[in-house]
Amino acid sequence: MFSLKQTFLVTLLFINLPVVALADDAATWLKRGKEAMAQNKLEQAHKAFERALRLAPKSREALAHLGKIEVAWGKWGKADDRFDDILKQDKNNLEAHYYRGVCHREMATTKALLLKKFDFDKAEKHFKTVLARDSLFMDTLYQLALVKRYRDDYEEAIRLGHMAVRLRPDLAGPQRGLFRLYRYIIEHRGEAEALQWLAQQQNEHAEYAMGECYRLNRKLMPADSIFRELMLRPANLNMQPLRLSRARAFYEAGKPEIAQSFFWQAVDSIASQLDADFVFDDMKYIVSDDEYDAYTSLTSPEEYRDFFHKMWLSRDPMPAAQVNQRLAEHYRRLRFAEQNYAFDGFRTWFNSPDRSTYLKYTKVYFLNHEFNDKGLVFIRQGPPDDTALSVGQGSNPNESWRYYKTPDRNELTFHFVIADNAVGNNWRLTPILTDPAMLEERLHWGPIYMRMLTASNTERLNYENEMADQSVQSVKVGLNSDRHTWHAKIEPLAMSFYTAAFKGSAGRGSLELYYAIPVNQLLKDHEPERGALLLEKAAVLHDMAWNELERVDKQIALNPQSSRQFSHGLFIDSYQFTAAPDSYRVAFHARQNEVTPNRLGGFTLETFLPDFAENKLSVSDLILAFNVLPASETGPLTKNVLTILPNPYKQFSLAKPVQLYFEIYNLTLDREGKAKFAIEYTVQALKTKQGGLSGIFGGGSKTKISLAFDREASAPDTFEQIGLDLSAAKPGEYELTVTVTDRANKKNVEAKSKIFL
Repeated sequence: MFSLKQTFLVTLLFINLPVVALADDAATWLKRGKEAMAQNKLEQAHKAFERALRLAPKSREALAHLGKIEVAWGKWGKADDRFDDILKQDKNNLEAHYYRGVCHREMATTKALLLKKFDFDKAEKHFKTVLARDSLFMDTLYQLALVKRYRDDYEEAIRLGHMAVRLRPDLAGPQRGLFRLYRYIIEHRGEAEALQWLAQQQNEHAEYAMGECYRLNRKLMPADSIFRELMLRPANLNMQPLRLSRARAFYEAGKPEIAQSFFWQAVDSIASQLDADFVFDDMKYIVSDDEYDAYTSLTSPEEYRDFFHKMWLSRDPMPAAQVNQRLAEHYRRLRFAEQNYAFDGFRTWFNSPDRSTYLKYTKVYFLNHEFNDKGLVFIRQGPPDDTALSVGQGSNPNESWRYYKTPDRNELTFHFVIADNAVGNNWRLTPILTDPAMLEERLHWGPIYMRMLTASNTERLNYENEMADQSVQSVKVGLNSDRHTWHAKIEPLAMSFYTAAFKGSAGRGSLELYYAIPVNQLLKDHEPERGALLLEKAAVLHDMAWNELERVDKQIALNPQSSRQFSHGLFIDSYQFTAAPDSYRVAFHARQNEVTPNRLGGFTLETFLPDFAENKLSVSDLILAFNVLPASETGPLTKNVLTILPNPYKQFSLAKPVQLYFEIYNLTLDREGKAKFAIEYTVQALKTKQGGLSGIFGGGSKTKISLAFDREASAPDTFEQIGLDLSAAKPGEYELTVTVTDRANKKNVEAKSKIFL
């Protein structure tokens, strides 16, 4: 029945628009909706299809599109109504039966026992109706298998899963899903019962599942024996899960080099979207929404391989090292989550502690079906810096995690509870804590907990909103980012570094890296009777797209008693890269393997290599050094005719001159073949230990000092070396500026560096 208002609107439409125009307009909105769907703009598409349906209320096409979008959003009841309307017009519409089966299956997860059975039965009825008419329709058989899995009939689910793969080998979803169906047997039947049942199946999927069962129960040798034997057979089984399982096993066994080789085998052998999706299933827990959107837009095997390589290279804290430490840490966290945070049950509004839906989750959050919310946060952010929980009588199971503020992000706080209607390991994020026992345990985390604890009824709502806002921000940042943490068996190797750019040959530049490591850390736990100190080190140059351009790897034996590279309590070293003018990423790492725990350090930085070959006056970067001496032999610290001992810390004693080296390019030669130029050295106080600015020579009110020299060279390119006596300065931070002026054309150029005295 139309309301009076609806009747009036319909009357107006028919008065002002002919019937043909109305049909054309509905078609236009359908077209707009399809275009929006093709661009994955679901909100826009939904509005367009709703407009089309208002103009053509029985449009099956509009109903179908609306239903599919609502399925994607998890609005099962609304979607079911759409497809029910289609079946009222066409009771044999297979697509409508298919989606009604999906909707009833998912609606069943939120209901009590009898209603749950009713919806599961309806889901099966719809799927069987489709199969009776067309057994190859979409992935209906696999969807029926999922109903059996939901009803805990895992054995029947696996049987149907095999049939789905056999009938539709062209569909990737059932092939991936079949591996997951076997995982349910392992997780819900217990080790002995699962192994007994799997041994009776006599197929390669079951053999692989036996290997996984052993791996999950920390029986790594029999697990890898099964994986290795399966990989030697003809490829009746997709190799990707095998490669990735072997990677997990070797990471757990403490063999990251072997583990990593299996992971990259999986990546580099990608030949289809199915191959890529198996790899992505291991990575989906930490990708950002932007990365997910980028991944879903890929089409070729080459694009998929490149995606995974750059994903892990960009996260690697030490890209120069042979082992990607972030990848190793990711698999370590995955293993910990498998042991502690596994949950494959139903996360619904019914068992959510966030009934007011404060929290807004990322798209990738909904890709996780293996772990609870604790697991997802742990895999992304690593172990929390602080935890709190309460065990008060009547309190729900609860725990809060706190990640301290860092230079690049604010503090993150996550509250987890198991709600009243939840069972098992179903830890869910909650935006608000109201239980007094919980609040008391978190009073030291901030004033909001005390405010909540002591609030009056009129104040409580404001404080709840304040706490919810904090949680919303933490979830927004924490579930769309990830961070690296070091394993307990690795001790950070302290070091300092900087880069300097110089002119090269043939239009290229020279990018030089200087670094230093404290000798006392290198010698810690070193046993002299074992001989020289071994240090593994490597540096690599990448372009801004993470393509590797140059790599230098070596292991050296160090002798602190004789090496010229040991000075001022530091081991000092350098690397040199030759490249065209451009922006680059430089990565370095150093590692000591002979001590326990292993010591490991490194860094990645972005830098720019200027075009010194252009015909204009220019100056190199400044090398701040402990010492500059005539070179008696060539070595890693030799430049031109000098041996330069750089100071990567840029921190100097007031008692000794600050040694400085730099190069000048493209000076103008006069008729006599001479270049005449001036150099001005300016030292400006930035901070001193006494605070404020200070003169550096003789006190007074000066805030900087300048020294100028006239110089002459017999070539357009030359170098300069000077020792600056800054002994009259106060301790603090300064900026050193070198200004070069070409006397022939009055042009000048400058280079700057901070120094610490």
